[in-house]
Amino acid sequence: MDEKGNIHLIWTDTYRLYYQQARVEKAMTAAEWSAPKTISWGGDERAYWSDIVVSGDTLHVAWSGSPTGLSDIYYAR
Repeated sequence: MDEKGNIHLIWTDTYRLYYQQARVEKAMTAAEWSAPKTISWGGDERAYWSDIVVSGDTLHVAWSGSPTGLSDIYYAR
């Protein structure tokens, strides 16, 4: 959660890493969450082992992926 009262969430399905946010006081209602935004590149890459850190107005996201059978580490802000 950031200092402005927003909850930041990352989650994966079988292949991709997604990001959503909502105001803390409205997060219990699914309609109040933002539309999912794809963070990872997709394709045949599998995204897993992700983490998010909020620092001021900046979100830092790190995750591992396996586009070629070898694990790589990715970062986005």
